[in-house]
Amino acid sequence: YRDAQTPVVNALKFSGHAVDYVTEKRLREGRLEKYDYDFIVMPSCNYISDDTFNRVGEYVKGGGRAIVVGELPEKGPMWETRDLDWLKTPEKTDPLYAGATNGLSFACGKGRVWIMPKSDEKTLQRDLEAISEGIVPVRPVVMEDVEYRSIPWTNDKGEKVYLTYVINEWTGAD
Repeated sequence: YRDAQTPVVNALKFSGHAVDYVTEKRLREGRLEKYDYDFIVMPSCNYISDDTFNRVGEYVKGGGRAIVVGELPEKGPMWETRDLDWLKTPEKTDPLYAGATNGLSFACGKGRVWIMPKSDEKTLQRDLEAISEGIVPVRPVVMEDVEYRSIPWTNDKGEKVYLTYVINEWTGAD
């Protein structure tokens, strides 16, 4: 799972998106209801718990967006084949994004689902940027009075890196 997760997280961060990990425990604790996520990304996995699958499905049907990268979670708790319900590909689908030849997207309730193949980090970044462009603004992470932002940067050696800076606006108080 970590091998599937790392390229996705790196591609999102390099595109300027703040990344939060929503674990199964955090889902049970109401994470999707508590925070305003622009979209969730499910890295390639063939199994997740029924509760997690259903909570993500409810999030999407209620107006959320889910991007599924690679293998779909087709297995249930006893490794039985799961009814994909909200992840079933309908007869009418759209391309992943305008001009894309890989992947697809479709409406699901009030939300939207994108299904894209597992690929290298650079391709993932291109596809995630194209999906989110115009839909999801690149936003900073703001926690209390401190803003954290990571942006893609090329250092003086020509290497692609992340530049992270913290802004703490002084209010005049110590």
